[in-house]
Amino acid sequence: MVADRGSTLVIKLGASGDMVQAIPVFEVLRQRYGDTLTLLTTAPFVDFARQSGYFNTIITDDRASVKANLTILLRLRKLNFKRIVDLQNVDRTRLYKVLLLGSYGKWISGPDTQKNVHPHIRFTALCASQTWQTLPPVCIKAMAEPFSGVLPKPYMIVAAGASNAHGGKKRWPQAAYAALCVRLKEAGITPVLIGSPGDDLATLEATCAQTGAVNLIGQTTLFQLITIAENAVGAIGNDTGPQLIVAASGCPTLTLFSAVNPPCKGGAWPWDQARHQNLYAHDLAMLSVDAVWDALQPLLSQFP
Repeated sequence: MVADRGSTLVIKLGASGDMVQAIPVFEVLRQRYGDTLTLLTTAPFVDFARQSGYFNTIITDDRASVKANLTILLRLRKLNFKRIVDLQNVDRTRLYKVLLLGSYGKWISGPDTQKNVHPHIRFTALCASQTWQTLPPVCIKAMAEPFSGVLPKPYMIVAAGASNAHGGKKRWPQAAYAALCVRLKEAGITPVLIGSPGDDLATLEATCAQTGAVNLIGQTTLFQLITIAENAVGAIGNDTGPQLIVAASGCPTLTLFSAVNPPCKGGAWPWDQARHQNLYAHDLAMLSVDAVWDALQPLLSQFP
């Protein structure tokens, strides 16, 4: 039941994985405040926000231009929001709180003690602090787009891309993924490679003929991944946006983490710890194929 209506601005600037993590909060806000939600985000996430269906207005925050920023702030001031919900809670948005002062009724953000923790924990604390309902399960199946390709079943998604931040230390080596693909194929499971052209997975792509993998890198939208994930036996990948998209589709996942991105700060594990499992190594370059193969077995046995 909607307890309080009125115009609401939601601030969520990125990144892709964080946008997926925020879906339950969007649902809580829609239930709480009705369909008058406006989103302030950045250009890469406009399509995702539009496809989610939670917002009747989406405003793009241009962080590269001072003039554009001033224009956006003036626009926001004129809209006189009843409340602004800051899900980003960083220095930039805290500055907006000051610059927009007098043009909104209430500024809502998470507790200061919950800044450097997993988004699910942070958003749970936010809901508790505002006496909102608890977070619902993460689900993005309604955002799915049809995928016309035919994939040999059973198949497992392989999400080998990730940010190159931290010197590529968020990535398990491509040669290791190739060796894992061989094992999957020998077990009767077709590996399906996903990702964007910018992931620079040429080494892995070059091994498709030898590993029996199907290469979909750069050939799907994020929303087609949802459809592909619904029919997969599981997914193995680095801590990256597409891996979270797959997990939010209900697909069982094993996600690899290193010291630069420990699982306490990301991943799908809080949603359903049986379905979404993690494997941590201080340095992913030292993580063996045997260790990953062994870690996959509970998923393959529990969710055949």
